[in-house]
Amino acid sequence: MVDAFVQEFLRSFDDSHYPDDFLATYEAIECFAHNEAGETLLVKDRQSGHYYVAKCYTDKALLSHTTENELLKNLHHPGLPAFIGEYHNDEMLCVVREYLEGITLDQYAVENRLSEERILSIAKQLCDILTYLHSQKPPVIHRDIKPQNLIIDTHGTLRLIDFGISRVFDEAAREDTIFFGTKNFAPPEQYGFSQTDSRADIFSTGILLCWLLTGESDTKTALSKITNARLRRIIKKCTCFSPEKRYSSAVKLKYALINVDGHRLKMALRWGYSCLACILFLCIGFYLGRYTEFSPAVSVSSGVTFREPLIEQAVRLMLQKQNDEPITENNLTNVTELYIFGDQVVRNCDEYIAVGSHMAKSDGMVKKGNLTTLEDLKKLKNLKILNIALENISDLTPLSNIHTLEQIDLKHNPVEDVSPLASMNSLRELYLFETRVSDLSALSGCPMLKNIDVGKTYVTSFSAFKGINNLKNLSLKQAPIKNLIGIEKFSQLEQISLSNVADGNLSSLMKLPQLRDVDLDEDLRPAAQKDLQEAKFSITYS
Repeated sequence: MVDAFVQEFLRSFDDSHYPDDFLATYEAIECFAHNEAGETLLVKDRQSGHYYVAKCYTDKALLSHTTENELLKNLHHPGLPAFIGEYHNDEMLCVVREYLEGITLDQYAVENRLSEERILSIAKQLCDILTYLHSQKPPVIHRDIKPQNLIIDTHGTLRLIDFGISRVFDEAAREDTIFFGTKNFAPPEQYGFSQTDSRADIFSTGILLCWLLTGESDTKTALSKITNARLRRIIKKCTCFSPEKRYSSAVKLKYALINVDGHRLKMALRWGYSCLACILFLCIGFYLGRYTEFSPAVSVSSGVTFREPLIEQAVRLMLQKQNDEPITENNLTNVTELYIFGDQVVRNCDEYIAVGSHMAKSDGMVKKGNLTTLEDLKKLKNLKILNIALENISDLTPLSNIHTLEQIDLKHNPVEDVSPLASMNSLRELYLFETRVSDLSALSGCPMLKNIDVGKTYVTSFSAFKGINNLKNLSLKQAPIKNLIGIEKFSQLEQISLSNVADGNLSSLMKLPQLRDVDLDEDLRPAAQKDLQEAKFSITYS
């Protein structure tokens, strides 16, 4: 049934108005939404096969007002979709973002009987996302919070989407120049009464909370149906006509939600008294410890500390912890991936690639980071994927005892010595593009190592890979290779990329029985036409 729907959509899909580079990169799979302003598509990357969402704007008035692409480029939070790219022509702007698996909150509410506790959990997660948005400089105001713009994934985690009408707060502006929003969920100021600020999102959150509890978005009729008096007061305060009377921040709203149950207040008081008692006993113990030979029996940990702020940010992003929340050693066992590119911390491979594409374009979106040591990584005992690019890392010694590592990407770093990685039995992929390495033979003891990128390095010959016999994919783009002598020893090679071969002899490639794909620089075309006429593998030039 789904395949039939997709086929029908593809048959009726008119691509004549779309930017050419957008169509060259993505294949339209499904139309999620369509209106006079444009449409939202599910698209598939033609090369990687990954799915993304494309917001395609056609409304001429909206094209000059939408800032979704500019906002998403600079936002990095687990509760928000990652920006992937943008494409435009005279008729259309296409903003491509991460595809979030899950269902919208309105569908989730229909399919599940939500308890008050679950509703409060959803509202508090939204407060965390809004706290991040509103803390940007200048603050980012979403302006269209509603059930259809909230996704619940399989783990019950909330994600906020659709930044098509979002804006940054401008202190100098007296009112919004154009109205956007959703009836009932939009605050009065979005209708032109005044400029919207972060309290506009507080209003919409109050309406959302009312809707989750009653199924209605009109507070005039719905509030009387809410039996919890504290929740009624919270919703009333959120949805006051005057922004000055609402909660001034999402932090304060979350605090009110945490304390919505009177019993929790009593428990907090009991906890407070218990803490006072503990402090009293600690003081007594300290006093005794000073004047006897006994040591205090209890110590209080303030959490793990980090030497490198960027690594701490990346860890917090993966753990979904705010800056004021302590991180324990037990928390760190849950960190299996880490992504940092220059001055930007991201949460997954797609975002990492997207940031890298900005570097390739030299559009100023990414700057070199200031990481100088990997010492903090010693604490991450279960790390599997480590991607840290465009920093000042040269010493890999801190990685030597992380035996869980499967993928390491350290491109654009001044790395010279890879010997600290020598005993990594799980290492499968190593990316060292534009580093200072010249010899990788120390990695001969890495039995799983199959993919290596040492493009734009100091590698000059295949003796640099001595003993790495299971290589399947090797990239040597922009590396000063003298010749291909010894390449036949790597009989498992399936793919290879080359830019420079000083002696111009490519005939040794014919000795590789598993070779399927060869990527050559255009300058090597004459040599390939001479030496590889009978090749059974594919050859591409770039």
